[in-house]
Amino acid sequence: MLSDDCVLLDAAQGMPRVAPTYPSLRLYPDSLGVALPAVTATGPVAGYSAKRRVPMAASPGTWHGVDALYVLGDPREAGETVLIRALRPAEACLALIRHSFRLDLGDRVASTRQLAQCSRIANQVPAFLLDYPRDFEHKDALLDALAIHLANLSR
Repeated sequence: MLSDDCVLLDAAQGMPRVAPTYPSLRLYPDSLGVALPAVTATGPVAGYSAKRRVPMAASPGTWHGVDALYVLGDPREAGETVLIRALRPAEACLALIRHSFRLDLGDRVASTRQLAQCSRIANQVPAFLLDYPRDFEHKDALLDALAIHLANLSR
């Protein structure tokens, strides 16, 4: 599953699940050329941006299971190699809250519900910090490291 900017993450039905929020990706031409070189059917995003819109087959609201969470590390602190480090559930919970979008932070009921859901997800799904060099020269190493890591996760 691919999604742009954000996903819906839910634990209400037992095991956590995720759904894309947009029916497209928005990528700069250099990223598009490296990540999806065969894609030619794109459209403009907006007059003020060089980004291109890439339609995606999965529609918003299509739910998928979650095998692992990867929290991206600070690109300024990334080294020259891919690093994947396990996060404790408390760290994962805080990361989920930190990366959540909420309109009304003063709504105590919604905040309580959000904390409970983030805690439930963090205790059900393994989470990892992912640090990697932010340049296209290292994309194969990143993809290989992620594929190996996911293949070795205990289900």
